[in-house]
Amino acid sequence: MDVGLEFWANTQNLNLLTKKKLLSLIPEDHAMRSSMYCNRLLGLSANLILYIDTTK
Repeated sequence: MDVGLEFWANTQNLNLLTKKKLLSLIPEDHAMRSSMYCNRLLGLSANLILYIDTTK
């Protein structure tokens, strides 16, 4: 069954980042309006989710 998600399933398209590297990508004027969430699997970070509130 093809659901059109081949791009996301390809491991060459992964962008592995540490928390520090992901935080460094946030523009300074948005830093105070950002939140980071971390999903853990067996004690290790499995996913980092960055939310930036762009409303003023």
